[in-house]
Amino acid sequence: AAPRSPYRHLELCGIALLKRKTSRDLNSRTYLTAARPSHRSVVVAGVCPAPIMGVLGKPRCPHGRRRAGGRKRHQIPLWGLFFILTNPAHLPIIRGKAYERTVELMKMERIDRVRAALCAQGLTQMIVCDPKSVWYLTGVAVEPYERLLALYLPTNGEPVLFLNKLFNVPNPPCKTVWHTDTDAPIAQIAAVVDAAKPLGIDKEWPAKFLIPLMEAHPGMQVVLSSDCVDDCRACKDAEEQRLMREASRINDEVNEAAKHYVKVGMTEREVAEFIDAQFRAHGCEGPSFTTIVSFGANAADPHHEPDGTVLKEGDCVLFDMGCVKGRYCSDMTRTWFCGQPTEKQAAVHDLVRRANEAAEALIKPGVRLCDLDAAARDLIAEAGYGEYFNHRLGHFIGQTDHEKGDVSSANTAVAKPGMIFSIEPGIYLPGEFGVRVEDLVLVTEDGCEVLNHNDKHWDVVGK
Repeated sequence: AAPRSPYRHLELCGIALLKRKTSRDLNSRTYLTAARPSHRSVVVAGVCPAPIMGVLGKPRCPHGRRRAGGRKRHQIPLWGLFFILTNPAHLPIIRGKAYERTVELMKMERIDRVRAALCAQGLTQMIVCDPKSVWYLTGVAVEPYERLLALYLPTNGEPVLFLNKLFNVPNPPCKTVWHTDTDAPIAQIAAVVDAAKPLGIDKEWPAKFLIPLMEAHPGMQVVLSSDCVDDCRACKDAEEQRLMREASRINDEVNEAAKHYVKVGMTEREVAEFIDAQFRAHGCEGPSFTTIVSFGANAADPHHEPDGTVLKEGDCVLFDMGCVKGRYCSDMTRTWFCGQPTEKQAAVHDLVRRANEAAEALIKPGVRLCDLDAAARDLIAEAGYGEYFNHRLGHFIGQTDHEKGDVSSANTAVAKPGMIFSIEPGIYLPGEFGVRVEDLVLVTEDGCEVLNHNDKHWDVVGK
């Protein structure tokens, strides 16, 4: 019998991967061919829906000639593309080069979403410099520190990377302009941008680079356009969702281990070091923020940093923790008590937990983020603790612990599938104790998936 194809799950959908590969750039990648010509298709060179195609121009496909029977090579059915991009359970089935090609396809989809957003703002070009956004769009991972890193992204044409020769990027995925510490990289950028048209600028670009570029083109209009990238990053694709589920799974495991580790007489710092060591033992890059361990009255400070405070009977115990795994972050908070809690402590904890659950029960596409905040805040306010819930309900998260976007009374934007954010109500009583209960949630097509699974009820620890 013939050996089973490693791409069997794609072949069942009528999709076969071509063995031929085009040049290594972001306009002509690896193409897919459909075996079912009867389905409505879209060219995959730019992974671009038909309505956007007319705005951005038809993606180049050097081998896309029409064949007998009226079908065109290097097309896939829309449902086939959706299958590849939105089914994380199938991505691990692909191996080797096929997996790499699927990831490349997903990055092209990200680029086209950013280009569509630029077009919607009336822009034709943008400078992206946030290192995490550059990686998100190109796969190039660089921490430039004080040096220049920039991606010139036009809506039509090839992107251009500007890289210092000190950066270790052996195979850039698109056209690259290199410079050294003694060169003038701003002059290189000035030679590429279209000075006759507005230029979108990343919010992270330092004035020491932006102002010289504006001086090189005095009449050029610059526009803050970070939202074009940030809004795309806010809606995680299938691979990002898989990575964030894994980071949250590890976070749950370490949180449970720390719950059983903490004992009377230990310091906050000692427990925080245990948590960070457990993250490393699970293969994580590290914590996604400074691990918060708060005992007793310290928990009334939402951002308390661990110190030499010693755990004693009667204290509350708050862990706010997260890890970075595969570049993506997790974040969760649980609060317990060292010994049996007082009636007030138990009541406050139950109130915070119910506020968390009330907000999570409302999450689905189309719900305003401010209404989620209100669901939790109103419950706490009705119980008389409104003034002690002194922060927004949640924040967006991804490659960084706090990404653009929040769940607050001021944000009237609506939840969309793929968004991942925290739900973390809290009550902080100065001089007494504090309680916070936090989960990460993923907005699905018809509701939400809570990424944390550890019990949220109060419990007794430290014995």
